[in-house]
Amino acid sequence: MVSVVHRTSRSFWASGRARGNTFGIVVTIVLVSVVAVQPAAATAGTEQWVARLPGPSATALNHVAGLTISPEGSRVFVTGDLYDSSIGSRLRTAAYDASTGTQLWSNDGPDAESQAAGVRVSPDGAKVFVLCSSYGRHNGSVSRDYLTIAYDAATGAPIWKKRYRPGDTAGAIGMSPDGSTVFITGASSDGVWTDYATVAYKASNGHRLWTARYGRPAEDAARTLSVSPDGSRVFVSGFSVSTGTSRDIVTIGYNAATGHELWRTRYDGSVHREDQANAMTVSPDGSQVFVTGYSDRSKRLRNFVTLAYGAKTGKQRWVRGYQGPGGFNNNAKAIVVSPAGSRVFVAGYRSGYVGRDFETLAYSFAGKRLWRRAYNGPANDFDQATAIGVSPAGGRVYVTGFRNDVTNRDYATLAYRASSGGTLWHAFYDQDKDGASALAVNPNGSAVYVSGMSGADITTVSYSSS
Repeated sequence: MVSVVHRTSRSFWASGRARGNTFGIVVTIVLVSVVAVQPAAATAGTEQWVARLPGPSATALNHVAGLTISPEGSRVFVTGDLYDSSIGSRLRTAAYDASTGTQLWSNDGPDAESQAAGVRVSPDGAKVFVLCSSYGRHNGSVSRDYLTIAYDAATGAPIWKKRYRPGDTAGAIGMSPDGSTVFITGASSDGVWTDYATVAYKASNGHRLWTARYGRPAEDAARTLSVSPDGSRVFVSGFSVSTGTSRDIVTIGYNAATGHELWRTRYDGSVHREDQANAMTVSPDGSQVFVTGYSDRSKRLRNFVTLAYGAKTGKQRWVRGYQGPGGFNNNAKAIVVSPAGSRVFVAGYRSGYVGRDFETLAYSFAGKRLWRRAYNGPANDFDQATAIGVSPAGGRVYVTGFRNDVTNRDYATLAYRASSGGTLWHAFYDQDKDGASALAVNPNGSAVYVSGMSGADITTVSYSSS
């Protein structure tokens, strides 16, 4: 039974802050609390609803890996994993009504010791695809592998599941624009080291279409994946060890139909130490691929690094680093491009003399930095941006993550004007030890959804976007 609990909604603004089986997969309806629906004409940044999916215990092993919205904007899908001392981490995926937060279904994965990696919904809204790392049985032994599951988006009933090789850690999932193909990537064991391994499945039945591997005699791990708007290319990026323990950012473009490698490029920062991609995106016209992450500088301190490549050839068009004012570690965690393709937005954290702050940067299509904005929480402590999104019209940028206040940790979600970086609103969710890790914007532009962990629970919050 779903219990709907009404309470007073709390709003926070930029000018101030208030506190206040077929596959052995079991579909379950779990107790979830949903907060009151917003007024008909809600002010920007107003909390519309909160849905909590209870977990067994509060632990750092719980996490939310992804959040996505159905194409028509009626459903919100969240995936993550919850730790139970008796079985380990268990995959859990839930669907909510986007207007009210009412839980539509919840589904546990088939295995113990699973770690979610991402979620995508088909362009027609009929299926939801979830990727995780999971321990499965292979030739009589149990080993970690990629596990991809397709669900019916309306009911949560499993449609198919597919495993790829033992010894693997899932990294990211993507979808072709026409909905015919699901792409996954991550780190796959070659028996000694790990390789990039990218797999394409037929979305209707899970039939494997192709597999592409990249590896050197060292550690290689793909962490992020994007598909070109016309569906002709798939791009993956992550890190590859070059010499000793030095890591480089390696980005690869594949033919989406065949898995044939079209190009490969390696970025080795100026001090030839640790470089890693965390996120990537493709321009709306399909001409450029943008990758962001971190790159070591002297004394093993890290900067943001953002790279642009030509999508057809992999030729590097520009690279931009960013060193925060404190001169310490900085790490870009998320990237998005405006719908018109004129701007690229990057978010992560910068470290100062005390703690960390949110940092959001805007670049032109040609790589010129247009603006940057920092957010420092009230405790002047550890604050971190984890996810970013842009409004369908392109006028607003939304960033979420967590901040430390004086006594605890909160979700922190910020809205900026895309043209100038001007702050439009701040919103904070504070119930327990809270940390948001995923964000999505409704396709109709009406709401921003963030999800993460609040205490032991997977907790999703809806805000009025404008």
